[in-house]
Amino acid sequence: LTVYQKNGSFAYQKTTGNSVNEIQIGGQQLWQN
Repeated sequence: LTVYQKNGSFAYQKTTGNSVNEIQIGGQQLWQN
């Protein structure tokens, strides 16, 4: 589990290899590598 901070919001990413995961928080979609 990797924690990212973007625009003051925290996103939790379940890492799956090196794929790009789509994270949706509070109606916002965050893209993380």
